[in-house]
Amino acid sequence: MTIRRMIGLAVLATCLLPLGARAEPCEGNWEVEFRTASATSDLKGDRGTWVPATLLMDRSLARCAREFVLQPARGGRLTLTGPAANPAYQITNALRQNISPTGRDRYVMPLIGKQRLEFWLHIPGGRDLMPGNYAGDLRAQITGQKAEGPRNLNFDLAVAPYVRAKLPTEGTGWISGTGPSVKLELGDLSRTNRQTLPVVVESNGFVQMSLSSQNQGSLKHLRNSDIEVPYVVKVAKRQYQLTDQVKIDVAQRPVRGQRVELVFENEAQPYARAGKYQDVVTISLFAR
Repeated sequence: MTIRRMIGLAVLATCLLPLGARAEPCEGNWEVEFRTASATSDLKGDRGTWVPATLLMDRSLARCAREFVLQPARGGRLTLTGPAANPAYQITNALRQNISPTGRDRYVMPLIGKQRLEFWLHIPGGRDLMPGNYAGDLRAQITGQKAEGPRNLNFDLAVAPYVRAKLPTEGTGWISGTGPSVKLELGDLSRTNRQTLPVVVESNGFVQMSLSSQNQGSLKHLRNSDIEVPYVVKVAKRQYQLTDQVKIDVAQRPVRGQRVELVFENEAQPYARAGKYQDVVTISLFAR
């Protein structure tokens, strides 16, 4: 082989090697969606709230990205700010399994070429948080070749007031909003009678109960509606007449349930006409 030919091959190799070794840059757009409007809460267990979240990446970035890393924006624990005092939350994978933090409170999720990564924010006791707006701040980064620096992520969670109740003596399940209409009969009206209706109330807010009477606070004779006997209802030792709708403050954040007793009484009517008397009382619940 001549010296001239050897020089020519060397020049060709020098020109070709950088082209073959050139790699695609590890870059592309990415974003994280926190779907707080789709959050759900558990009725049992820790009564937690689950917020679905998704990382979305361009295909060029997904090819070389290695890990998705989340950290508290201000360091320390993962907490929310809002009406309640710094409620804690957790980051879990798509299967709702906890992700344990590594050094510096880093929550690491492998990417392995995926353009889409699903995960959850779990707020233990979130169902029973005080109503209002809560905010969370995270620092996020995708690791890989030429990875960009971390960016801040923010999300907002609105916790609405809820209320539900059940009437153990009626054999009903949990009710919410405008509840059942209860038939009221007090028996022999020639003497004073008392009937107690227990209501178990559960709520994350301030609860108000509304009572309305079909017969404006009177028991009417079923065969002659012109004959009626008035009655009263007592709640927490206070007495009300149901001539109009009555609204009663009954509980403040009874998150584990609180028993409220409605006591219906009539005064003795010695000359009441014999027969069956009845009224229908509707119970409604409100929370704020």
